[in-house]
Amino acid sequence: MLALNKEGLRSLGKATLIAGILVGLVFGFRIQMGFMDVGQEFGVIGDYNRVVHLVEESEELELVRSRMRRVAQFAFFSTVTNFSVTVENADGKQAVLTFQSGSPELENSSREELREYLLDRAHAEFLRSE
Repeated sequence: MLALNKEGLRSLGKATLIAGILVGLVFGFRIQMGFMDVGQEFGVIGDYNRVVHLVEESEELELVRSRMRRVAQFAFFSTVTNFSVTVENADGKQAVLTFQSGSPELENSSREELREYLLDRAHAEFLRSE
């Protein structure tokens, strides 16, 4: 069995702590940069997730499908240029809502304002399709 003295245990504890911090930083970086999608409403894919969550929470709309267009900036980094969600109402009518990243309705609105915007825009699309 391996026996460690006090100094060895202290060094092992420091190394374990540093390794844990580094793993946490790498994981946080991957989420922020959009390499992992765990439903976060911030970072590269934050606007997309925010819209998808609001549609899923809505009692009036049902999410049929969604898509996201990403552009690779470097071999390890990409940005979202636009995305869309296809929603359906209780009558079975479908509407496609398309968004550009950085658009005012996404940047300058609270969760409640964006929810109202989504409902208004979906209802306008439903009326247009009649």
